[in-house]
Amino acid sequence: LNRNAYEDTLKRLERQELEVKATCVVLFDINDMKYINDHFGHEKGDEALKCCFHCIQQAFDPSGKCFRIGGDEFVYIACSAQDLAAEQRHFEELIRRESGKFDFPFSVACGYASYDPALDRTVRDVIRRSDSMMYENTKKKEPLWTAPEEFLRNAERPEML
Repeated sequence: LNRNAYEDTLKRLERQELEVKATCVVLFDINDMKYINDHFGHEKGDEALKCCFHCIQQAFDPSGKCFRIGGDEFVYIACSAQDLAAEQRHFEELIRRESGKFDFPFSVACGYASYDPALDRTVRDVIRRSDSMMYENTKKKEPLWTAPEEFLRNAERPEML
């Protein structure tokens, strides 16, 4: 689903108080997407997008919805109680496994939040907390990708990439 569908979902959630109280949000941002596109080509960038989406589908409950909200950003929204920490760990393991198959750096920052009546008045408050967690996780993360030996050898010779 795209940005327009995401905005429509937010508007619906803002009107339905009961659903907001059960809302879980996970934000995803593919790291270094511009670098992937500029140095490896847009086809590789498309592979990264597809892989990220596929891993989200595998890791998170299918009752939620996944939206692509920007060039390299996705959001998953569910209106049910879930173990987001476990699902995020599963997602990160899938990304780690998939990143080893690529000849370009591939990792994804993510953060999640569930509605908390002490902190949230609207679904956008939940999104802000999810975004803050994603930002904190980005600062702590080490890259999930290690360059293959052949890539490192050819890095000195751009015509070989």
